[in-house]
Amino acid sequence: MDAALALGVQPVGTTSGRGQTGVAAYLAPRAKSARIVANVAQPDLEKIIALKPDLILLDETVGAKTVRDKLAGIAPTVLTAKLGADWRDAFLTTADALNAKPRATQWLAGFDGRVAALKGRLGRNASAVTSVVRWQNGAPAVVGKGEGHVGGTLTALGLTRPKGQQGAGVGHSEPVSLEKLDTIDGDWLFFGALGDKAASAKALAEARRTPNFTKLGAEREKHVVPVDGSAWNSAGGPLAAETVLNDVQTALAH
Repeated sequence: MDAALALGVQPVGTTSGRGQTGVAAYLAPRAKSARIVANVAQPDLEKIIALKPDLILLDETVGAKTVRDKLAGIAPTVLTAKLGADWRDAFLTTADALNAKPRATQWLAGFDGRVAALKGRLGRNASAVTSVVRWQNGAPAVVGKGEGHVGGTLTALGLTRPKGQQGAGVGHSEPVSLEKLDTIDGDWLFFGALGDKAASAKALAEARRTPNFTKLGAEREKHVVPVDGSAWNSAGGPLAAETVLNDVQTALAH
């Protein structure tokens, strides 16, 4: 969905955002008419059939992968990415399926140009230790490790990560016990929840009632940034990466 919208294609149907009932919050303004025909656990085949699609795109982050053969019986079906695949490769695969690869290549060139320009504007925040967490069920989980759309973008900007957020990730997220809350600290803390920015702001208010959260250096310096978790904390594409870049620019560039 992310990649298609970045290419100017309006899908007729889509999967609901993780932890949401509708389109992922960060994509909703662009998704004018897409009907929800699946959640991350499974697709609704009857709803998909009713849309009479010309093409079905999916990846291995959703349950639809288990019924790929049935989807292929409805319309030509393309697997755009396997678990852990680079978002750029998935973007180009999607673009190829949509006959829009030159447009995707141009988009990526523009994005990389923005990254290079922002890196030169970070000033005192150059090489800042940057933490990314999702708050859920009263505790944090580390997200955005490795070279995904979050980790890759932060690395390209020259930003560093706390010790516990270095290296490749294991699974979708890695829970952190409240006894080790200090391990999520950094010069900056990008703070998300399942859902939109409002959900993150609500979760942050909860976190601030948790013992020791207010002792974090990022909190004391007012460097905790609530973000749209639907873009930061799920499998990413070009528009999610762009959201990360925009949020870092707003917070860190001077």
